[in-house]
Amino acid sequence: MAPARPDSDTRFQALATLAPVGIFSTDINGQCEYVNPRWCEIAGLSQAQALGRGWLNAIHPEDRMRVAEEWQHSTRTGQPFRAEYRFLSPGGRLTWVLGQAIVERRDGVALGYVGTITDITERLHTEATARAGEEMYRSLFQNSPISLWEEDFSAVKQFVDALHRTGVKDLRAHFAADRDCLRRCAALVRVKQVNKAAVTLPRAHDVDELFDSLDRLFSDETLDFFAEEVLALASGRTDFEGETIGLSLTGGRLELAIKLTILPGHESSWSKIGRAHV
Repeated sequence: MAPARPDSDTRFQALATLAPVGIFSTDINGQCEYVNPRWCEIAGLSQAQALGRGWLNAIHPEDRMRVAEEWQHSTRTGQPFRAEYRFLSPGGRLTWVLGQAIVERRDGVALGYVGTITDITERLHTEATARAGEEMYRSLFQNSPISLWEEDFSAVKQFVDALHRTGVKDLRAHFAADRDCLRRCAALVRVKQVNKAAVTLPRAHDVDELFDSLDRLFSDETLDFFAEEVLALASGRTDFEGETIGLSLTGGRLELAIKLTILPGHESSWSKIGRAHV
């Protein structure tokens, strides 16, 4: 004879005990009736302490009223509950959780709520670290004394690829013989952002004036230098540096040392390129 299958309650208890997330259930009024061991581990309360409205004691005092109001709204309206909040254990351990719950029904009759809590502390820490790193990068970028540009060369690459498909084998000779083609190629560069030094170097009043006047910064030497950049990238290189002459918006000549680099992950598209002018 085959062994008897465990009933649904037994299976639920076994799964709840092993679950990596906190599991809880409440009555129709939102009074806690059950929490699993993982819930107790995250919250820092025993099962007995969590029952009724005891679970609210695990919530950080600054979050408690908000969570209670959102929970009461869900139990009053029958809508799913979802919120991010903090647990503060008696020992002082702070844990961020995502709490979720839905109505449990049988034959169309609402019996209560069943839900989970998931520890999201590490995820939020990672996100906060990433934001801090991004803020530091933005600060360094904007306040660098070196003129920094972020550019998109993806249309340039498409243009070069199209020239190759039409039979152009020697790009250098082609650009030298057809300066208009080279100018059309240069016009495809899209400047995504610049820092403060990039605005002041060519004597622009602000970013808008700089972006509206990019064509005025090109001298014949600058155009030749751009051709060398494109030739380097087309040959498979990911960086290029050299010196050239640019123009300021007041008509002066600028001696520039330039370093151009395709940023990692964009080698095949040329869609993110860093440029430094000294």
